[in-house]
Amino acid sequence: MSDIQKSNDSRELKLFFPRLIHYIEQQYIDHPFPFRYKKMTDVSAMLVMTREAINFWNYQFANGAFTNYVVCFSEKPDVLSQWRGYADDGKGCCIGFSKAQLDEYCLSHPNILRLEKVEYLTDEELDAHIYSAAKAALSFFSEQTDKALDEKKISNDNPKDDIQKRYYFDHILGTLFVDSLGLKSKGFVEEEEWRLFLKSPIHKNPDWFNCEEMETSGLPWLEDTISFLQNKLDYCETDNDLISFIPISFSEFPQSVVTQIWTGPKNMISGNDLDSFLKRNGYDNVVRFRSSIPYR
Repeated sequence: MSDIQKSNDSRELKLFFPRLIHYIEQQYIDHPFPFRYKKMTDVSAMLVMTREAINFWNYQFANGAFTNYVVCFSEKPDVLSQWRGYADDGKGCCIGFSKAQLDEYCLSHPNILRLEKVEYLTDEELDAHIYSAAKAALSFFSEQTDKALDEKKISNDNPKDDIQKRYYFDHILGTLFVDSLGLKSKGFVEEEEWRLFLKSPIHKNPDWFNCEEMETSGLPWLEDTISFLQNKLDYCETDNDLISFIPISFSEFPQSVVTQIWTGPKNMISGNDLDSFLKRNGYDNVVRFRSSIPYR
């Protein structure tokens, strides 16, 4: 599971930003409710909080502090652009996985992982989706703050409780930014992609990932995910970067998880050698294919 912020699509996790926040501002102006923040009220209070949020998330994205860890799959095993981009210009292989086994793996980590088919949207469809998400986000934020006030968890008279209101707001935004991983531009439609990724928003806190004692500063929704990631984070070194990733071992799955092997158009592995290799490693029922693309 690799750091999605290091992918070749520069809009990963940022697909909704900052438009989502601007639409939340617009929704609040059109449909206000009583709100206090930083000694201000209503529209003034909301605009102060949203502008703070824009600055916060700009920093998070620019510094790679907010991310998610993702494995990408495709329904199409034999596409030239995929061979060229992800399999050493066609010299590599494509591994076919059992969706049922991947579903089972997610079910074994119910609060941590999600497997979803990517939906491809036009710019107009994406804009409508973000507008709808902003409306739902503002409604949920209003419900959360009203509930906290009713339960006396926060007070409009205590400036310290502004921190809690920002936490509610940022958590809603972070959750929607994670949801955006299930959406891509129509320009990527030939990939027919599925994604396995983390349910929770992840901020790269070294103390969370690299220590024995877990302290999430009162964020219970993080506990299962941090436990899953604890001390697993590893790094791939490139010429000019470090790319963090979470290794998932084949040993965590039954051998039936691998269903197919496709060899690329420039791949030189013979069928007998591949069959022998698979059998030696316990993969007896894998169907072997060779790319039909005449690419040399």
